Amino acid sequence: MTGQQPLVALRQAQEPRVETRRRRPGTHPQLVIGALLVGLVVVTALVSLVWTPYDPEHAGAERLLPPGTEHWLGTDRFGRDVLSQVMAGAQITLLVGLVAVGIAAVVGVPLGVLAGMRGGRLGALLMRGSDILLAFPGLLLAIVLGAVYGAGTVTAMVALGIGSIPAFARVARGGTLQVVRSDYVLAARAANRGELAIAARHVLPNIGGMVMVQCSVNFAIAVLAEAGLSFLGLGTPPPTPSWGRMLQESQQFLGVADHLAIVPGVAIAVAVLGFNLLGDGLRDVFDPRLSAVEPRTAGAEHGALVEPSRSVAEPGALVEPVETQHPSDETEQLTALDIRDLTVRTGSGRPLLSDVSLRVAPGERVGLIGESGSGKTMTALAALGLLPDGVAATGQVRLADVPGNLLDRREQAMARLRGEAMSMVFQEPMTALNPLMRVGRQVAEAMTLHGTTGRTATRRAAELLVEVGLPAGAARRYPHELSGGQRQRVGLAMALANHPAVLVADEPTTALDVTVQRQVLDLMVRLVEDRGAGLLFITHDLAVVSQVCERVVVLLEGVVVEEGPVAEVFAHPRHEYTKRLLAASALEPRLPAAPRDAREPLIRVADVTRTYPSRGDVVHALRGSRWRSRRGSGSG
Repeated sequence: MTGQQPLVALRQAQEPRVETRRRRPGTHPQLVIGALLVGLVVVTALVSLVWTPYDPEHAGAERLLPPGTEHWLGTDRFGRDVLSQVMAGAQITLLVGLVAVGIAAVVGVPLGVLAGMRGGRLGALLMRGSDILLAFPGLLLAIVLGAVYGAGTVTAMVALGIGSIPAFARVARGGTLQVVRSDYVLAARAANRGELAIAARHVLPNIGGMVMVQCSVNFAIAVLAEAGLSFLGLGTPPPTPSWGRMLQESQQFLGVADHLAIVPGVAIAVAVLGFNLLGDGLRDVFDPRLSAVEPRTAGAEHGALVEPSRSVAEPGALVEPVETQHPSDETEQLTALDIRDLTVRTGSGRPLLSDVSLRVAPGERVGLIGESGSGKTMTALAALGLLPDGVAATGQVRLADVPGNLLDRREQAMARLRGEAMSMVFQEPMTALNPLMRVGRQVAEAMTLHGTTGRTATRRAAELLVEVGLPAGAARRYPHELSGGQRQRVGLAMALANHPAVLVADEPTTALDVTVQRQVLDLMVRLVEDRGAGLLFITHDLAVVSQVCERVVVLLEGVVVEEGPVAEVFAHPRHEYTKRLLAASALEPRLPAAPRDAREPLIRVADVTRTYPSRGDVVHALRGSRWRSRRGSGSG
């Protein structure tokens, strides 16, 4: 770890420092209230299994007694104790809710996840099947099944469960579509994770909050539906106690014995409100992103070029590349990544890339630049075999020591190379990491997928995180507990965990402030040099390219228009587009120096300290910050 001490010292001086301090646990009033109400219903149901004040199914007292010392909630028209009936009715309420929600969740969630991940005809077929069920709401289905098989508790449970499947399938599919478009799922595919592992590790945990809320909502709906069916005489048959039938029997005594309607009505309201609040509270507790305050750090892009207008190359205009020299045979033998005549087209035939050719030698740092939409990221995704559905690539992509054209390999064969022979660092460090997994586990998983044992991977992950400049104990933190620069270091550790021959960095410093950007770039260059890996650095910031890269490739509308050593291309650009890029950027900022005079500063900041609580620790975002700004001067 040569050079690590100066890097750590610089990080400690520039980035927030963490000090350990116990923190009071956060309060979740929704969870507390919901748990109390649901707990009351559950305890009542459990107690009624072994004891009730009176037999809830048999009359044994005077009819229509008001609440009193002998019968706390009075008696009904048959002389049955109302309290005993309510206690026994809680059993039916919980049983119907559990079975109905269980059927809907067990069937609906896997269908929704499968439809969201696979898409295409299979996804459409699954969702159209669930849409058919929408034509049969749970209550209507219960009435139909009751007419065919006879009314009863089992019929109500099954009908309500089947009727709720579409709701769970739609929630799961919607959440899955959001998750699978995230960078950390793309990173998981790049690290050789299969679809089943992605669904279990990334999709289900991240949609768990939505599913949990849906469970609580459907539980409440099942409580209301069972009460409604019993009210209509289609639910739990007598003499088994039911809150809905208690309401039905009480309607003829309104104004005479109002307690007969108030008691079951309050029980139903308590159960419905409790399950709704409990679902929201559990979602907040089990999602670590909602359980702590995220330390905020400045994250503005500095020194990036102002992208030229579309007048540089109008859509549809012919883009003429500048001729570049092809590598000699001797150089080709040293190529770590060789892309030749790469063409990418959509399903309709529209070209996204046209005959793109570039090479990266071992230990070489190559910059791939161009405006947004020029095809930079598409080039990297094609090389990694991560193109989106409906997009096809032709040409040749070759890696050192890997026989054949990578574009001819199937997904399973490509998956074995991703994360080991070739890795990728994604642009946004927060979305590139799974927010529900500790960062140490994510780094370790990148190694276990390629054969490293669990214990060795855990130890190596902790070493890697220290090597990239993170403090001891960072492996136990979630991504939201780290700053932007620290999260990008985690992504870099994951990409380099298996010593790849080629590292692809897709604008890895765009979301970082200029100070942290400099640290991450220095760290990336040092680690790549130490490992002898080739670096393909994708960016639109020419200043970063001049600092990091040795050669540069310029893309315009999917065509390579210029290529060569950075110093030569920047000093003597040949293509008109490259000239416009250089004219629009400021490789060396030229800000006028403010004269030293006696003018009073417009803003003066002195000894400002800002801290954020974070899972038992205190993060110092500012510590004794001091600065001032005068009129006409620039401060950043």
